[in-house]
Amino acid sequence: TEELPGDRVNMAVQVRGGPSKHEGIGWVLINPLMKEDEGIYQCHATNMAGEAHADGSITVIEENKSEKASL
Repeated sequence: TEELPGDRVNMAVQVRGGPSKHEGIGWVLINPLMKEDEGIYQCHATNMAGEAHADGSITVIEENKSEKASL
């Protein structure tokens, strides 16, 4: 993707899981996405059958402003 002047950078993540009859959906929206948002994000789910955990990481790569100006 390419960020254009005036664009707002967003990050949206959607997860889905569970038996089809009881499938659950959860999501996170980071708006606007900034350098300080980078890191490890964790999802924890618990029900009568037990629990599950998942980790995901976000790395924000900042564009060189001089390169952006030359576009």
